Amino acid sequence: MKSLTFILVVFLFSSHMGNAQQLFMSSYFEATKVSPKLGTEMGARLSYDIDYAGYNNRMWIEMGGFYQKEANVLFENNETVSLRFYEKEFYGLFFAAPVTSFNNGSLMLKVRTGVINGENFAITPSAIANYRLSRHLEINIGVGVRSFNPTVQSGIRFNL
Repeated sequence: MKSLTFILVVFLFSSHMGNAQQLFMSSYFEATKVSPKLGTEMGARLSYDIDYAGYNNRMWIEMGGFYQKEANVLFENNETVSLRFYEKEFYGLFFAAPVTSFNNGSLMLKVRTGVINGENFAITPSAIANYRLSRHLEINIGVGVRSFNPTVQSGIRFNL
């Protein structure tokens, strides 16, 4: 965990020095089949220009790190989660690319790769819709797949 934190800090400082990036911090809630999760992520939006056949188009991708932990809530029957599919924490790196964008929002494909409970490797794809409320504040909602089961996400994002 210390090495992941160090790599993330170095990445954020180096991307900030590049002068064409936008740093952000996000907090989100994810409802899975097993249990609800709370998470946070930090990253950078990397912008670049594409010139093709006389058309100039600005594109961007996002990358960074995340940490997600099980939310401490009681379930309907007041029992704990079965230990067979128990996910206590999930941390790693994420990459996102836009599918389409409009005036105050965008639809992105996001892939999170990381370690679950410090021992299992996982890749979780999702589709996230962002809506910009102001220059520094966005809300998002999305759907994803985890362990071949659907998930639903919602969150808030602060652009630094």
